[in-house]
Amino acid sequence: MRRSLISSSRALSHATSLVAQGLPEARLTSQVTRCAVEAVDADFAAVFLQEEPGQGPSATRPMWRLAGHSDGDQELLAALPRSYGQGGGILAPLFQSARDLHENDLLNGAPEGAPLPVQLPVRSIVGVSIRRPNSRPIGVLLVCSRGSNAFDDQALDTVRSLAQLIGLGIENARLAAGQQRDRRMAAESAVTLGTVLESVGSGVSVVELDGTMRIVNKTLQDTFGLTGRMTGRRQVDVFANASVQVREADTFQQRLRELSADPSQVDESEWELATDPPRIVQRYSAPMRSVLGEVVGRVEVYTDITESRRLYTQLLNSEKLRAIGEMASGVAHDFNNLLASIVGQTELLHPDELPPGTRQAIATIRQAALDGARMVRNLQGLARPRAETPSTAADLNETVQLALEMARPRWAGSALTGNGPIDVSVNLADPAGLMRVSIDPAELREVLLNLLFNAADAMPEGGSIRVSTRPGRKPGTADLEVRDTGHGMPESVRLRIFEPFFSTKGPKGSGLGLAVAYSIITRRGGAIEVDSQPGDGTVFTITLPYAPLPSATGASSTQPPPTTAGTTAESPGGSVGATETPVASAAQQAATRAASSAAVKGARILVVDDEPGLVAIVRQLMERSGAIVSVANGGRAALDTLLVPNAQFDIVITDLDMPDVDGWTVASEVKTHRPNTRVVMLTGWAGEIAPDDFKSRGVDVVLAKPCSRAELESAISSLLAPKPVPGFDVLLVDDEPAFARAVRELLTLQGHRVTLVDSGDNALQAIDAQRFDVVLTDYSLGEMTGAQLADRLADREAVPFVVLVTGYATEIDDPSLLTRGVNAVLPKPCRGDDLRQVLARVPSL
Repeated sequence: MRRSLISSSRALSHATSLVAQGLPEARLTSQVTRCAVEAVDADFAAVFLQEEPGQGPSATRPMWRLAGHSDGDQELLAALPRSYGQGGGILAPLFQSARDLHENDLLNGAPEGAPLPVQLPVRSIVGVSIRRPNSRPIGVLLVCSRGSNAFDDQALDTVRSLAQLIGLGIENARLAAGQQRDRRMAAESAVTLGTVLESVGSGVSVVELDGTMRIVNKTLQDTFGLTGRMTGRRQVDVFANASVQVREADTFQQRLRELSADPSQVDESEWELATDPPRIVQRYSAPMRSVLGEVVGRVEVYTDITESRRLYTQLLNSEKLRAIGEMASGVAHDFNNLLASIVGQTELLHPDELPPGTRQAIATIRQAALDGARMVRNLQGLARPRAETPSTAADLNETVQLALEMARPRWAGSALTGNGPIDVSVNLADPAGLMRVSIDPAELREVLLNLLFNAADAMPEGGSIRVSTRPGRKPGTADLEVRDTGHGMPESVRLRIFEPFFSTKGPKGSGLGLAVAYSIITRRGGAIEVDSQPGDGTVFTITLPYAPLPSATGASSTQPPPTTAGTTAESPGGSVGATETPVASAAQQAATRAASSAAVKGARILVVDDEPGLVAIVRQLMERSGAIVSVANGGRAALDTLLVPNAQFDIVITDLDMPDVDGWTVASEVKTHRPNTRVVMLTGWAGEIAPDDFKSRGVDVVLAKPCSRAELESAISSLLAPKPVPGFDVLLVDDEPAFARAVRELLTLQGHRVTLVDSGDNALQAIDAQRFDVVLTDYSLGEMTGAQLADRLADREAVPFVVLVTGYATEIDDPSLLTRGVNAVLPKPCRGDDLRQVLARVPSL
């Protein structure tokens, strides 16, 4: 008995020591079960713990798992279940009701050595519940012996004491594990937060109540150029030493102090950084609160909104441009009517009967009216894409000289306005090495005048302007350079000078001059570049492609040919002078005009417009050309005239925008009742409507107001001229239906017989079935390219003349595309003149 008490005391003391050590749950249960075996002289002890609620197969039925056991007999250990659910036999009260179990002899007095139960090979059992300090059962301590009557009441008390120690130890172990888990999660959260802060695109800082910075991410450091130690320092000091400062630094610092004094404020503000180009950051500062709702600091987020602000400004400008486009479209018609009257009146004068001074004055008036019409069209083109840009050519040197002469009063009177003198020098390339460039001369003059005026404005104290021309660095181009010695511009300004409405001139500037210039040059396939540094002046370089050469079949017309098949002729080219025309001698111009006048003579023409003055002018111009002219003041009068019995007209010239009955209706009625009568639309809306719309509504030729007598004669003569004799048999290969139809109609109007296919394979089949003189093929045709088609045709006995028509070409006869079998190259889109020029090279049949 004494030994039993000593063993129990020693075991309890050891178990208490184990609990005090704060061992993990698994080690604690294993070692305390050994103490239990020692304390009551048992053969085996085990601890079963209840699964946490909701973790077992069913949250409503408790499950017990074997958590630890003493190093007992292997046979007993093998027979001991690893878990208990419902049932449990003799152990059921212990596991299901948490009642203590004390069985002295499971064999009911059988002699020693009798076979033990198979399910649990023991005779004596003591089982007690393991409870948490709040008395909730969480486990079972089970002590077993192979002998009968092995445990008395004292042993039961000892086991109960051990169970209490186990409950306390498990509670401590779980608390320690929870704390460790919380610490680990806190550390992981800190790492995750750090990773997130370094990954976000905005600058983030956490500031304590006293203004000390606790967290600063890398984006914030990069945004403001923060270096050195930042955490633990006052926020105002950190930003004061930043390498990238806010432009309003004093206001920025004052606002930081206000937020530090009252950290409960929410601040949303924008600040411009003193960078070049400037950047804009948006700050959002909000109080940081504890779980109790107390303000413990502030969180600040700095977001770079430079790009979003630029996009917003661009959207705003696009809306302004749309408004300008609508305004320009609205006034264009009426304004062009006025200009048409001015041009028409100058046409009605007889220059040969006037003194030279008067003739010069008339030419100046006429030139100003035509330039005014061009400016209106450029404003329309700035706000929306042009439906069609006429193909004209300008002599670069002549245009420069004329623009300088027009701008001379600007700097000639600089001394009168208190400004310094401006010296202008010109360095023009040898005309022999400089072809005409592909741009309307009036447009180029407008661009050059803008650059010259800007250069003069940049030199209020005087300076020099140098204008030079030269062959371009890129083959097939020419360069025009305007260099000044003005104050220059920083990079932030240089990047924005072509933006609409951006101006550095204050109220004097509209911000449209360079935007229009950029629109004109790029629309013509050119480029405009600017190089400038503050204090070092500015250099504008304009690069323009050379204009296509005149047709080999004859000299170019003195004005752009009137366009058919729904295209638009905007440029009043031939009436402005030598600078406005393609290459043509005076004799050629005179011959062309004489031929046009002869074709118009005797033509029966109906002129329709709601402006009586314009009707009278067009009537007089056409009567001078020998036409028989009738007039109709408005669309309603035109319909009445057309419905008169036996009324016969060769040409109807009509305005578009007329009250009651518009030009569309007039054109439709003409084609319905007089299908052989041709329709010329003379309108200020020429650049606003797609060419296909004109064609689909019965319009044969479109002329933009104001137009000259020469243009009218050319348009009418082209419509009344006899059809050309049948030309070539042409195979057109293109898989773009709209483009193919347009080219087919152009070729048909030129007298050629056209067969249209959409692939290289179909082209080979057509050539096998029929002989063709010319093959016009696109490059991109799917499985077989146009170049491959040409290569295969080169091996045939009767080789057609192959023309590659492609958007990949940068110039006519682009060397990079002149491969085997290709005789000529045309860039897309091509014009009727381009086709004439190339087909003129086809060998005679």
